Amino acid sequence: MLDNATYHTTRATLDLLAEHEDHVLVVWLPKYSPELNAIEGLWGYLKKSALNNYFFGSVENLEEAIVRAFEKLNRSPKTTLSLAYKVSRNLCRTA
Repeated sequence: MLDNATYHTTRATLDLLAEHEDHVLVVWLPKYSPELNAIEGLWGYLKKSALNNYFFGSVENLEEAIVRAFEKLNRSPKTTLSLAYKVSRNLCRTA
């Protein structure tokens, strides 16, 4: 599944996909559909839980905050399941 990010729609990418179309099936997400893109849910979680309204001062501090957020997410199956549920629910509703 690919979204319509510019790097997915470059001539080089489209040529590569065409070369391998006999064994690669590409499903394009509709434009402007972040609810169908699982990574968008993860970004939303990170922004709300660890990154919002804070200046980290360095890339290292930002990376540490992201690692801590993922560790917290991994310790909380309910949160993980709720993120997966939101994505699944939106996919089903759209289909």
